[in-house]
Amino acid sequence: MKKSRAIYMLLCFTIINAIVCMVLYHMLDVRPRKQITQAVKWMYKEYISNDHQCFTEPNSGIIEVPVKNMNEKYYRNHLMCSVNEQSEWEADIIIEKEIDKLRISYPKYVYPVSGYLQLITVDKWNIKKLKVIIMPHSHMDPGWKSTLQSYFTTYGKNILNNIISMLSKNKSTKFIWSEMVFLSEWWNQASQNKKDDLKRLLDNKQLEITTGGWVMTDEGTAHYTAMLDQLIEGHQWLQQNLGIQPTAGWSVDPFGHSPTMAYLLKHSGINGMVIQRIHYSIKKHLAEQRSLEFFWRQGWASTDSTDIFCHMIPFLSYAIQHSCGPDPYVCCQYDFFKKQCYHGSQKVDVQSVDDNNIDSLGRQLWEQFQKKAELYRTDVILVPHGDDVRYATSLEWHNQLNNLEKLMTYINLKARFQTEVRHFESLIHQEK
Repeated sequence: MKKSRAIYMLLCFTIINAIVCMVLYHMLDVRPRKQITQAVKWMYKEYISNDHQCFTEPNSGIIEVPVKNMNEKYYRNHLMCSVNEQSEWEADIIIEKEIDKLRISYPKYVYPVSGYLQLITVDKWNIKKLKVIIMPHSHMDPGWKSTLQSYFTTYGKNILNNIISMLSKNKSTKFIWSEMVFLSEWWNQASQNKKDDLKRLLDNKQLEITTGGWVMTDEGTAHYTAMLDQLIEGHQWLQQNLGIQPTAGWSVDPFGHSPTMAYLLKHSGINGMVIQRIHYSIKKHLAEQRSLEFFWRQGWASTDSTDIFCHMIPFLSYAIQHSCGPDPYVCCQYDFFKKQCYHGSQKVDVQSVDDNNIDSLGRQLWEQFQKKAELYRTDVILVPHGDDVRYATSLEWHNQLNNLEKLMTYINLKARFQTEVRHFESLIHQEK
């Protein structure tokens, strides 16, 4: 009896809802109602009936994407504008055409949250003359495990205060910052002296604002209007309060990257960008081709006017243990604050740099630099040194930077290493 009554009530609700919708539609003014109808007709006539390149694929069938080492095949609708193959501006690498070449085989070790361990290995390497840029950074999510205000009170305020005090004391040390929502909150509470110190560090190029968005926006599922809105919000705040314009993009934590964001960054005055989270098979494929640095062009572009230089971080994440080279059990030894270092299940001791261990630690770090350089075509490699909510205490600043400075000096003085290690001067220098 109860089941029949529930079905009856659901049916009544559905009918009433349909009637209400019809009444509301007919209550619309005639003009907007006609505009809605005309817009739909225009879209059909202009794109679908006339075989517009952005809309022909969904009507022409489904593209089959083979997946090796698996028992089934996946299919997807091709919903993007296709590249004009006859154009003189055709890209060297077109991801849609590379999909069939990808080897989708799962690595042995799986790290369920962040991706796959030992994704890219470097088995052979030759000594190269290198320039290595060490880049301290700290990433702040406006919402993840806690609220925006809680993150700011617990970490953000302390990190930004430490940036001001530590960079002022150490003229050779540099840092980047990306999330304007936290900088804005700090600015509202800071004294005039601290505000002046911040401006001085920016003028001295010890501190660089990267991307300059209100947040580090998601890209994989966000609508472009939201991505654009937060970028405008952050850039307007920077212009009004600091009078600066970011020139480098830094997007290490979005779960996927969109060519739309690259397009927006290019037109907002940014010259180059760094990205991180890419499907592991694509990242591995580009690493094998030494194509982890490229000029990113949207599929719909008919000229090179939207090209933007892009550097892809090659390994699992932007954390310290995945930054200096392909072997996380080596790189984690250079996180001198967290000291959570493992080789498989075996814990690796993290030691402060002294006269007794500087030779072994310096050589290991230099070898990681050389291995990482095998994945790129230039002699300059980027080594981020940070993670989420890092550098929140003066002790961490002391541990990280003092030990790093010793290693940098050691490597720089060894002529046989042919390697110059320094803090970044500017995140993006390269132009086409």
